[in-house]
Amino acid sequence: MTFVASAVAFGGAGHFLDLQLDSTPAFLLVGLLIGFVGGFVHLLSRIAPDLLPFGKPPSKDSSGSDVDPADDDSGS
Repeated sequence: MTFVASAVAFGGAGHFLDLQLDSTPAFLLVGLLIGFVGGFVHLLSRIAPDLLPFGKPPSKDSSGSDVDPADDDSGS
């Protein structure tokens, strides 16, 4: 439902801008693109939140300190 609502809202805003500026459907297409991407990200965050790289707190190791996988010196 949110996927469709965001596409309709941003698409409608783009259509409104196109009417006001008497332009080609460029704003409509940009609005639809933003709406679809936003709706998809929201849908993905609800279905599989582990797939998204943002919005997650850093993981903790057993000692309670932050773990940074890029800071691994065990291979040197």
